Amino acid sequence: MNNNQIFYRATIQIGKEIDYIIVRVFYSDRKKSIINMEFYRLSGSIKNEGFSIPSKRQATFQEELRILNKARSIIRCDIKKAKNLIKEKIKEAYCEEAKVCLKNISENMEE
Repeated sequence: MNNNQIFYRATIQIGKEIDYIIVRVFYSDRKKSIINMEFYRLSGSIKNEGFSIPSKRQATFQEELRILNKARSIIRCDIKKAKNLIKEKIKEAYCEEAKVCLKNISENMEE
């Protein structure tokens, strides 16, 4: 496993509905000043009704994650701040009231 990447399992809860997401975080540059966060929605019960991607524009982060089940965000910051950024991006895709629980699963992965 690349030591410059971290994997998280996110559990998102809104009321009684739950979604599960895997997030991969890694540096995008040699200076280690830009992080890339890849979100993969695995399964869940949170409804995506009312979402669509209009053909006249690029999909938003929310539309990519909720409809296409994957999204990416790139930002200039230290990887140590990734956990808070992940929570912010998930709330952007779901809602501010969403309960987000993150677990670092990198330690459990074999090389």
